[in-house]
Amino acid sequence: LTARTLDALAELTADLGAPPSAAAAPAPVAPPALPVRPAVPKVAIREKFTTVRREGRWQLPHRLVVRTAWSAVTLDLTKALRSGPELLIELRIRGGSVELILAPDMVLDADGVSARFGGVNVGPSPDDETPPALSVRLVGRIKYGGVSVRWQEPRR
Repeated sequence: LTARTLDALAELTADLGAPPSAAAAPAPVAPPALPVRPAVPKVAIREKFTTVRREGRWQLPHRLVVRTAWSAVTLDLTKALRSGPELLIELRIRGGSVELILAPDMVLDADGVSARFGGVNVGPSPDDETPPALSVRLVGRIKYGGVSVRWQEPRR
């Protein structure tokens, strides 16, 4: 082959047929996007004498304030939509319990929680090598109640 220009190459490829036109190729279709909601900076849960559950696909704020009296709160973060690399949970619990369920790629810092006539129970973290994607930090006070934290078992 000695063609050095497109015109010279056109003579050599003339018998191959016409190139497919751009109109003949189907246009790529973008997958439907999930609705994007801007992250709320702060959400507060304030309840008395009741049960509160947050589970499934719910939007995590940057800061979650939980103020309850004689209530049971379950926060399942395993399928929650994350709004950043860190979630701050501020607790003011007077009587009752808080259960926190984390995904395997979440790490927990519960050193900022003080308990009086109650406790903080943090279960064992997963043994897998999942890199952390969300840091959950617990701060606040608990009186006459408790907080329990566990990780969801990783799928095999």
